[in-house]
Amino acid sequence: MRTWLLAPALAVVSLFSGSAAWAQAKPIETVKRTGQWVVNFDDDSCELIGTFGPAEDRTLLRFSRFSLSDSLDIAVLGNRVNSRTPWLKVKLDFGGNAKPIERQAGGGSLGTYPAIFVTNVRLDGWQDNDENDAEAPPITAEQEAAVTGMQVAVEGKKPFRLEFGPLDKPMIVMRQCLDNLVRHWGYDPAALKGLTRPLKPVSNPGTWFNGVDFPSEAQSAGHNGLLRFRLDIDEKGAVAGCHILTRSKPDEFSVPTCKRLTARGRFRPALDSSGQPIRAFYLGSISWKA
Repeated sequence: MRTWLLAPALAVVSLFSGSAAWAQAKPIETVKRTGQWVVNFDDDSCELIGTFGPAEDRTLLRFSRFSLSDSLDIAVLGNRVNSRTPWLKVKLDFGGNAKPIERQAGGGSLGTYPAIFVTNVRLDGWQDNDENDAEAPPITAEQEAAVTGMQVAVEGKKPFRLEFGPLDKPMIVMRQCLDNLVRHWGYDPAALKGLTRPLKPVSNPGTWFNGVDFPSEAQSAGHNGLLRFRLDIDEKGAVAGCHILTRSKPDEFSVPTCKRLTARGRFRPALDSSGQPIRAFYLGSISWKA
C-alpha cells in the first residue's frame, strides 16, 4: 500500500515518459461549445463550466480554481472520456505556445457522467520543478485570449478538441469570484497578492504520510482516493485549519488526511509587503492508492 502527497500545489499525481504516440495517432474530432459559460460560486472554489456537443452525446468541461494563482483543476465529463480505470494517462494541449501537458489523471464520475480529473494545470503548460524555487510566470490577458480550445487525449480513447472560444473574459469573472472567495475565508486578497515571501513547507510534504496511514477498511475494500485540500497556516507556520475541497467516492480518506496534515505539517510563514509574518493558506492534493 502506498500514499503520495502532492506538494507544492503545482505538483502532479505522477509523470510518465515516452513519446505518447497513443495521444497523437488518431484524427482529432472537434466539439464546439453549445451554450454560455456558467460560473459557479461555491464555498470552496470558483468553477467555470461549459457544455459541448449535441444533447445525445454531451461533453462537459469544468475549470475549477481554489486560489489566487493561475492554476486550474480540470474535469472532463462524458462518454468521450469514459474509462473503467481509476488512474489513466491523459494529454491536454491548449495549442499556440503552450506546452502540452501529460499527466496520470484520476478516472471516476460526477453525477451520472463518467469523468477524468486533472489537477494543477496552467494555460501555458508551465509545470513546477521540484529541483528549484522558480516561481511560475503570471499568465497575461493576451495569453488567455489566445486560448480558444483544448485538445484531450485519453489513453485508449479517440482524441478530441473542445472548442470554447477566447478565455480572457471568462477568466476575469473567475478572478472576481476568487477575490470574493478569499475574503469569505477570512483573508485579504490584496495582502496575499503583495507577499514578499510566499508560504512554503519546511519539509517535503511527501514525508508527512507513510504506508501505515492507509485506512484499514479502505485497504481491505481496495478503495483509492484523490483529494484536494486547503490548509490555513498561522503566523508561526502551524496548521490552524484543514478543509477538504474535493474528494473522490467512496470517501474514507478525508478524516485521516486532515488528521495527519494538522499534526505533521510545518511551514515557513508567508511575509506581507512590510516583511511581517502573515496568515496564509496552502493548497495541495493527495492520492491514496491501495
